[in-house]
Amino acid sequence: MVEATSADAAWTYLLAGASVDVIFIDIRMPGSMDGVELALRAKDEYPDIPVILTSGASPPPSVDDHRFIGKPYDVSYVASVLADYLL
Repeated sequence: MVEATSADAAWTYLLAGASVDVIFIDIRMPGSMDGVELALRAKDEYPDIPVILTSGASPPPSVDDHRFIGKPYDVSYVASVLADYLL
């Protein structure tokens, strides 16, 4: 597992060619882009990498193609969603 401190850092990590199985990101991230923009970029550039968005707020309409898990969330549910993508 790799943790990025911003959407920009996560994007840089992806562009570097790192092996990524799933992206799990909060909609609200610091930096020049938020989690939604990262999700949309990842969908365009890396369509085989699943994206799961999370937030304490309602999902914006632009994330309808992505998996969304609202906060607070049940850890066992998150683990089961991740397992579905990784197995």
